[in-house]
Amino acid sequence: MSIVDKIHFLSNSVLPQCGKITTCSGYEQADAAKAVEFVGRVRSKKACPKMKWRRMRRICSTDWHEKMMSNSHGVNGAGVFKALEATDLVQQIARQIAEAIVQGKLKPGERLTELRLSKEFGTSRAPVREAARLLESQGLVVSQPRRGFFVRTLSSRDLYDIYELRLGLEIHGALLALDRIGEREIDMLKRQVEKLYQLADQGFGEEQIAEDYTFHRMLCAFSGNARLLKVYDDIAIDMRAGITLIGQLYDDPHKIAQTHEPILEALERGDPMQLTAALRFHIGVARDHVVPLFADIET
Repeated sequence: MSIVDKIHFLSNSVLPQCGKITTCSGYEQADAAKAVEFVGRVRSKKACPKMKWRRMRRICSTDWHEKMMSNSHGVNGAGVFKALEATDLVQQIARQIAEAIVQGKLKPGERLTELRLSKEFGTSRAPVREAARLLESQGLVVSQPRRGFFVRTLSSRDLYDIYELRLGLEIHGALLALDRIGEREIDMLKRQVEKLYQLADQGFGEEQIAEDYTFHRMLCAFSGNARLLKVYDDIAIDMRAGITLIGQLYDDPHKIAQTHEPILEALERGDPMQLTAALRFHIGVARDHVVPLFADIET
């Protein structure tokens, strides 16, 4: 393990216990040479009462460090979350937290403690914090100043009302768009659906959910009604929470892309009745599946 890795481990797991860390003339014993390299210079034992110098020597030992890392990762096995791969930590952590919320393992209003989650995942706090921010953008968690992140409190009744509002807005916006759009706008929507297929091929579930929302917002934007789009944006966070859960409804992410095909077909044909039916079915199916998921979480 490189010296940089040791510094990173120590700074995230040991030094935070010490409180005040300052500088000194060093630690002169031969055994401590490695410790000075990555611990830094500590003014005195009094400046760091909770850290024993003998413990610092042990931390310098690769065997001790590997044992500690092994124990850290071992928390995953017995907890809520699975072991992580070496790459794409933020996306993996966000995905597992989202699944825990959907499955009711993390309750509405529950605080996402960075320290506890980082220990369970066997990582530093940074990727946990970034994952929480990603989930906040998707509407699954909320942040409170100086308090941290919390699972969003959204009842099944709230979500049902949001879907009803979304259904009305989107159908009205799409019908307005039908009289305004041309080949250019339809091509833009087609490219957006192609992007959904591409993300499904690549296994990027979170990105696909975000692009799904983009498709529907584009449809409202093509209505030319700025007020309608503003209302749509105002409920965007709550809607994203519902759209995020749609990813739990399909084993094959390609099905999410396929559900947009009837909407495109109706737009190309310029048929308002077909378009209304396609949107009512598309959004209604999502509502009828996602709302019960929230109801299960509440119980």
